[in-house]
Amino acid sequence: MDARRRVVRTVVLPHQQLRRGVENCPVSDAAKEAMVKDLLLIEAALASDDTVVSRDDAVRDLFRANLNRVRALSRIVWVNPDRDEEEPIVWLRAGARAERHRLLGYAPGGSA
Repeated sequence: MDARRRVVRTVVLPHQQLRRGVENCPVSDAAKEAMVKDLLLIEAALASDDTVVSRDDAVRDLFRANLNRVRALSRIVWVNPDRDEEEPIVWLRAGARAERHRLLGYAPGGSA
C-alpha cells in the first residue's frame, strides 16, 4: 500500500478535551479503560475524516452512551465491517459518506 501511495500519514495529537471528557464519564473502571484504549481511533478520526471502522460494538456503545460528556464524539461515523446489516462494502463502494444513521450522535427520530 505504501509503494502505491495509498497510505495517508496524518499527525495525530492527543485531544486533551476529549480525554478529560472520557476520564469524567460515570462508567466502571473497565469501561473507562476500554474507552481510553480506543481514544486513538477517535483522535485519528477527528484529525482526518471523522470515521472509525471497528468491530468493537461494546466501546461504540460506551461512546454513544456518554455523548453528553464528550460532545466531539457525536460527529464520529462508526462502521462495524463485520455487521452485514451495516452494509460496509456497499457503503465503501458508494464513497463512505458520513450518513446520519452511522454517526455516534444519531438518535432515530431525533437529530444528530
